Amino acid sequence: MSDVPINPQPPQPAPPPMASTDERTLPIIVYVLYLAGLFTGGLTTLVGLVIAMGSRAAAPPLAETHYRFQIRTGAVAFAMAVLGSLVFLVGLPLLLILVGVFFLKFAFLIWGLAALYVVVRSIVGLVRIGNGEAYPTPDNWLL
Repeated sequence: MSDVPINPQPPQPAPPPMASTDERTLPIIVYVLYLAGLFTGGLTTLVGLVIAMGSRAAAPPLAETHYRFQIRTGAVAFAMAVLGSLVFLVGLPLLLILVGVFFLKFAFLIWGLAALYVVVRSIVGLVRIGNGEAYPTPDNWLL
């Protein structure tokens, strides 16, 4: 009697080799850094912006669209933060004649809109990258 099985199973294909890094990991980290910028005064947002700018050139197509989206998000948020800071600085000396209160309120409104802009775009980007989708319109100003 032989030890040959009656119904031999076909050999299973070897699993594909794991990539050294998942192409979605670094864009996810950048989105998280953007969101953490709300608690760090924008410091981690700047770190995320530098990472996105440095990683975009060698990125695969999926990650590249997210990096472009992140760079646009960071640039617009930075511009809004600078505008809010300028309005705030103009409003400080005007507090002496009580007109500055309106400038300060307007500055805080601009900063709040910048924060909302970063939060919404980061969450939308996280959802898309989590689903493995490239961002369809990375160069838009809104979504």
